[in-house]
Amino acid sequence: SIYGLKQTSLSYNIRFDEVMRAYNFIKNESDPCVYKKVSGSSIAYLVLYLDNILLIENDVNMLGDTKAWLSTQLFMKDMGEASYILGIKI
Repeated sequence: SIYGLKQTSLSYNIRFDEVMRAYNFIKNESDPCVYKKVSGSSIAYLVLYLDNILLIENDVNMLGDTKAWLSTQLFMKDMGEASYILGIKI
């Protein structure tokens, strides 16, 4: 287990980046915690903050597919639709 070690964040980010690239997400050059995927008319944005993920998509089917993929690759819990982001009500 690497919890509590200095390398934990780096190890998690490397693994997360591998998973996102395997699912054809592209890392934003300006902000490395933002990923984008375009498939036809469907667009997905994924924002990583510490170990929290905000997933924004314009296609419900693509949203379900992305969640299913992520849950096979990473331990995750679906918290449903976001109502607050970083303490700000949306």
